Amino acid sequence: MLKSQSSALRKEGALIEWSDVSYTVHDRATGQKKRILADMTGMAQPGRLLSIMGPSGAGKSTLLDVLACNNSNRTAVPDGRILVDGAPRNDRAFGRISCYVQQKDVLLASATVREVILTSALLKLPRSVSVAEKRARVEATLKELDLTACANTLIGEETIGLKGISGGQKRRVSVGIELVKASAAGFFTFFAVFSMFQVISEGIGACCAVATRTSTSAIILLTFVLLLVLSFSGFLTVKTPIYFVWVQKTSYLTYAFSALLEREFSDISFRDADTGEVLPGMQAFPASLRTGLTYAQNIGVLAGQVGGMELVKLAVFHIAHRLELL
Repeated sequence: MLKSQSSALRKEGALIEWSDVSYTVHDRATGQKKRILADMTGMAQPGRLLSIMGPSGAGKSTLLDVLACNNSNRTAVPDGRILVDGAPRNDRAFGRISCYVQQKDVLLASATVREVILTSALLKLPRSVSVAEKRARVEATLKELDLTACANTLIGEETIGLKGISGGQKRRVSVGIELVKASAAGFFTFFAVFSMFQVISEGIGACCAVATRTSTSAIILLTFVLLLVLSFSGFLTVKTPIYFVWVQKTSYLTYAFSALLEREFSDISFRDADTGEVLPGMQAFPASLRTGLTYAQNIGVLAGQVGGMELVKLAVFHIAHRLELL
């Protein structure tokens, strides 16, 4: 867990900090008070993924419930300080800017997938959004989560013999209930970038395997190639030597990372907590990590590299087959 502290550069948005958070419940078996959480301190920064890890029963879900204002136990006594952007958390305001996907899928078994997500949209989206726009957002969410094919299928419940969608689809419906009040396009943009990133990496690995013909040598060669690309793409070196600039200009790592930076930080700014100076989001990163292209152009170059790598991989396999190297 990260200790709470103010960052010098803070992204404009929801910075969640908590300190000395405790949670006590009434144990029905013994009649005594039982402490689930004790003096928990941490911070969740905007634009970052925070993982809370611990053994079963450590209180991970309870901590998330407390932070998300999802306390349904009337006898429980939460304690401590929770701040949102440096101010005490307002439960109602926090609910409007946050999404919380439950650990368990709590869905109406007799409703269809579309009905469940539409109900969520009608309840959570403001009145200023028209019903037609809410329905359009529901359809977009169904498409993004690949639930269109089962949109008119009942949720179902096996314990009462009501057949419905699969467990994986239920999990996606639970995600859709929260995503419908925000755009799901951002998440799937990241997914697309990382998918292309993986395809190129696998292509390089396949070429290394053909070139060395042994798994051990292939792993060593692949490690060297990726280290070379990573080093001279601007991640490990402050200044790229002139004779390695071509690596940076052709590196898929550079275009993938720059695309994500443009997607995440082009429309925001950072504020220096000490001086109050506002800095545009992209200027907070070294020039070596920026390609100078727009988000769409970076994605286009990355897609072209995916196609090029697939052609190179097929050519290598064809040559290896003709030379009977495989």
